[in-house]
Amino acid sequence: MSPHWLKPEYLESVKGLELLARKTVDAFFQGQHRSRRTGAGLEFSNYRTYQPGDDLRMLDWKLYARSDRFFIREAEQQKQLHLRFVLDSSASMLHEDHRLTKLAYARFIVATLAWLGLQQGDEFSLHSFSEQQITHLGPKPGKRFFQRLLYQLTQIDGAGKFPEAAHAGLNVGKKKALLIFITDLYEHKAEIQEAIRNMQIHDQEILVLHLMGENELQLDFGRYTTLEDLETGQRIQLGSKSLQQEYQTQLDSRLEALRQTFIERGIHYTLVNMKENPGQFLKSFLKLRSKLF
Repeated sequence: MSPHWLKPEYLESVKGLELLARKTVDAFFQGQHRSRRTGAGLEFSNYRTYQPGDDLRMLDWKLYARSDRFFIREAEQQKQLHLRFVLDSSASMLHEDHRLTKLAYARFIVATLAWLGLQQGDEFSLHSFSEQQITHLGPKPGKRFFQRLLYQLTQIDGAGKFPEAAHAGLNVGKKKALLIFITDLYEHKAEIQEAIRNMQIHDQEILVLHLMGENELQLDFGRYTTLEDLETGQRIQLGSKSLQQEYQTQLDSRLEALRQTFIERGIHYTLVNMKENPGQFLKSFLKLRSKLF
């Protein structure tokens, strides 16, 4: 099951999303070594001789006692990254498992990674795409914009198909950028693959987080015997053991094909099972963020 505190009602409000983001990041880092810092967004780098006008709080008094000279603990401002969150908000993202829709879980991912980026001094932007609704917000840094981003997340509804030419308006400028695309990769004419291909032209690194429910991965929908496509309305019957075996074979083949395609294109891919702990996508994010610097 998902963590017990990942309640659907939390994912519908700014306060709830921020609470979940804080809890998730704290739980992930609990017990791990974290280096000491001299201040927010600062990491110790080196010493230098004191110059008039320097911040006296940065004086190293222990070193002064040994050398009788004033030295400043020089700090290095952490480099700023542009986190570009791209969210698939098509109707298929309303698929539900354990009372959570994919869209709600995607909100949770964005809030968590944005909170982590906020602690690093990064700036972020939000882009969501469906035939009925296209959103562009940012990029900006800071807590106030973080709150605005969370509010915008709560206003995104799943509807229609993923649109063609969804990459429009995603030029990143000069800052190093990490594009985080959250999607279920449900497409009709390779429109999502085409969007990712075009996004790759503009952004230095892309992380695709492929959302799937446990019920999709196992073809286990309890007492339900009929499934309806949320985007086309097409229905299929469940129940046959041979159908389930065929489904599993085709699913395994598709997932492997996707993984290989992204590897060949230099795109980072992570399959996210909504039932599992969120540590997997956090690790993927942190690894890429470190790589960029």
